[in-house]
Amino acid sequence: MKTRKLFILTIVSLILLSACTAPVNLSSWLEPSRDMLKEIFAIISNDTSATEEADKAVETATLVNVAAVMAEGTATPAGEAAATTEVTAAPVETATAEEIAAAEAGTSTGEPTGRIIYTCQVDNTFGHDQICMINADGTGFRQLTNDLLHQHLSPSWGPDGNSFVFIGSHSGSPKIYEMDLEGNMHMVGDIEGDLYSPMFSPDGLRIIFTRYVSDTEQYISVMNRDGSNLLDLVAYYNNKDAVWSEDGSKVLFTSREDGKAGIYYMNAGGTTIQKVDELSGLDGRPDWSVDYTIATYSGTKDAHDREIVLMEVGKAPVTITSGGDNLSPSFSPDGQWITFMSYRDHYWESDGCEIYIMRKDGTDIRRLTENTYCDYQPRWGN
Repeated sequence: MKTRKLFILTIVSLILLSACTAPVNLSSWLEPSRDMLKEIFAIISNDTSATEEADKAVETATLVNVAAVMAEGTATPAGEAAATTEVTAAPVETATAEEIAAAEAGTSTGEPTGRIIYTCQVDNTFGHDQICMINADGTGFRQLTNDLLHQHLSPSWGPDGNSFVFIGSHSGSPKIYEMDLEGNMHMVGDIEGDLYSPMFSPDGLRIIFTRYVSDTEQYISVMNRDGSNLLDLVAYYNNKDAVWSEDGSKVLFTSREDGKAGIYYMNAGGTTIQKVDELSGLDGRPDWSVDYTIATYSGTKDAHDREIVLMEVGKAPVTITSGGDNLSPSFSPDGQWITFMSYRDHYWESDGCEIYIMRKDGTDIRRLTENTYCDYQPRWGN
């Protein structure tokens, strides 16, 4: 009997091996947007170290990867294999049923941690925008800048959580400033043009940002943290909102290069530019998670119908909010939560935007701020 079982198992293994190595084309029934996104994610997440980690996966994860290869018709992208391994690995004996279910669903049962930095209007007066922070559980509110003579916008944490960069109008035009939590502030470099949306690289050594010189000179640019070695990476029309990948090797940004808003990515050196989406209405500052999941929003300001859109590896894009005019998503450091701004509790009110968080599947929405002025542009940090 054992010999017979071994023979059958050998035959099944050979069939599976043949199916995995032969080209398989299932594009006739997979959604076109899903196919396109898979190809892009395969390029984005092509990391050999992830493949080596996937080789060490438990048997359950290996079987899932085999199924993914058969459905895809090509080798599973390294990032995709790593993500599958993470959510299907056998739990330890002490795991609860709730934790196991959450792991299989790719969600988290834990509470959110870290701090969220954002722009706060403070007194409903145009140009008085300041920088504020709050803990992810809604405690620890703190106003970090307090200079109503100058506008402060678009904050982003440094990787150590002890400082941040933002846009200030102190010199008469928008420039990049760095400030620590003790209040020490300085302008970064002396860069020509109006500068917007700065973000530290994951290693804290560089800053990427939008640089507007004229209608014909609009760049996604990068410089050292001290303002030296300015490099213009791309000059697409209406470039803005550049975001580093977790390892600093790639950059997401938005542009209207082909006449409509879209999300693009490129290598950190400005090469291999690729449009990510072919979906109408995607706009605004995107963000991506540790597993290369992309969050952005779709809709229009005038219609107050903007919604958060999630694009995960190997899945079709999905809208995870429903009503309330939602935008500016930013992932938690562990990738399981998203902070965003929304008008849902003060719909159609110009100063009605507040800061919220939710799980990455759109559930468990929690409001963090409650003010008579607008809180917006949140970015999550440690």
